[in-house]
Amino acid sequence: MSTNNEIGRRKYRRKYERRKIWRAVENNPALLDDLFHALMIEDDGVVNIRCVGMDCVDSTLKDAYDNVNELPEWVQLKVAVLMACQDGHTIDTIGRRVDDSTFWIYGGEE
Repeated sequence: MSTNNEIGRRKYRRKYERRKIWRAVENNPALLDDLFHALMIEDDGVVNIRCVGMDCVDSTLKDAYDNVNELPEWVQLKVAVLMACQDGHTIDTIGRRVDDSTFWIYGGEE
């Protein structure tokens, strides 16, 4: 069971991650032309996903998954590749590792 302090930290972290995403989009508006998903893995393993881009209405991903194993296979594969990278590393057509729990997944279902 989560304590109030843990819940507060999670809310703050989500707010901070959303700011990071939008700051990146503001600095590079071309990101909105292509679909990408901002994926954040919480301390308890829950995976939150935010779709960013023009084609989000067609995204088949849910907003949250109980753990990484419940993600669609194409997302799992991209996250696995990015987990092997260092923070801040970008791989064309795969995505970007922001930090150990935040990833940008480029493209839609393939």
